[in-house]
Amino acid sequence: MFINQVVNLFQELNKKEIKASKLGWTQYTTGFDLGIEQAYQDIATFLEDEENFKIICEHKEKELNTVDKRKIEIAYKIFEPFHKNKKINELNLQIRQKTNELSMILNTFRFKIDGKEVTSVEIDQMLTNEDRNLRKKLIFREIK
Repeated sequence: MFINQVVNLFQELNKKEIKASKLGWTQYTTGFDLGIEQAYQDIATFLEDEENFKIICEHKEKELNTVDKRKIEIAYKIFEPFHKNKKINELNLQIRQKTNELSMILNTFRFKIDGKEVTSVEIDQMLTNEDRNLRKKLIFREIK
């Protein structure tokens, strides 16, 4: 028996997760929020959707080969927590939003070294540089 409906659900979920991942990376590296909260909301809404969960539950009851049965088990374990308690989902979303706010603060703050603005990513690159003198200069220099 085929599980094409479940495969289609996961292809759609995968696209949403890739989008959120790219937006998260952009926010981390540049400090710009180009819609990360909306992307996470889209994922949560997709996972909370009763029709999507119903498809998985229907397939869970069917006779399937071992591989497909395992795929359905994994799908069920991903979707099921979003159907236990609405309050938990709301709290998780609030936590995600606070995390996003903190990331924005951290990723938009700019240090000044020798009067030049330097991002946290650039500082990380300097601190992991193999040039010991560069690291020493950075560490002992006054950071404003």
